[in-house]
Amino acid sequence: MKDRDRSVDMFQLHILDREVKKAFEELQMTYVNDKTVATHGWIIAYLCEHTELEIYQKDLERKFHMAPSTMTMILQSMERAGLIQRVSACHDARLKQIALTPEGIRYNENAMKNFEIIGKRMIEGIAPEELETCRRVFRQMIENLKDPKDERRTE
Repeated sequence: MKDRDRSVDMFQLHILDREVKKAFEELQMTYVNDKTVATHGWIIAYLCEHTELEIYQKDLERKFHMAPSTMTMILQSMERAGLIQRVSACHDARLKQIALTPEGIRYNENAMKNFEIIGKRMIEGIAPEELETCRRVFRQMIENLKDPKDERRTE
């Protein structure tokens, strides 16, 4: 068997990733007319999933591996869109906690619906057993990448 036959087609994975992002962006742009906000909804999802925590810009920068200037631009766009607000921390008024607005919560609910729509569209015509195999293979690939092996090793 050729090495090519045993490797993952990285180009196909890239295309799939781009198509999912494109479909999601198109659906979300009908909700909010700001591409920066539409493509960074995962920050809103993170805020939704961690409402019990006080989250500051520095926390988001670390979590998403972004430069402060980039995160500032994204958060300003989200603020302009009315999805988040910066609230002074109780213990230090200089610190601004990032909080979702009711509109931000609605945005996230809409995003989850759009992910469901895209997910259903992606699997049309694929048998349940093929999907289960795909899920199993993806889980294994993720695990393989978490524990990188020596690339020089031969099988």
